[in-house]
Amino acid sequence: MYLDVEIVPQTLGYEAETPLTLTASRARIAEVGAAIGSHPEVPFAAVVTGSANILAVVVCRDADALYTYLTERIGAVPGIHQVTPPPPKRRGLLAMPCWRCDGPARPVAR
Repeated sequence: MYLDVEIVPQTLGYEAETPLTLTASRARIAEVGAAIGSHPEVPFAAVVTGSANILAVVVCRDADALYTYLTERIGAVPGIHQVTPPPPKRRGLLAMPCWRCDGPARPVAR
């Protein structure tokens, strides 16, 4: 039997999660992918096509730990030419409780 459980990292105190695209030399794609995939901070890594050739999801405790991971762990892997984070997401307004003094809280539709 095999169980695969997906947990939201924030529930365990991991606040910094981001996908990264990496560009590695073609001759070292397998080596770089294996190195990145073995890092405990990387729950998912795959070889992809396009301008980058490796996609990795990185999960760290906080922004400082993410910075350390990028500069010390990723930076130490030979064969990586470029690391690109995704463009910033623009978060729209979500329906959230609106606390009013004139009655019970009601979600505000946007």
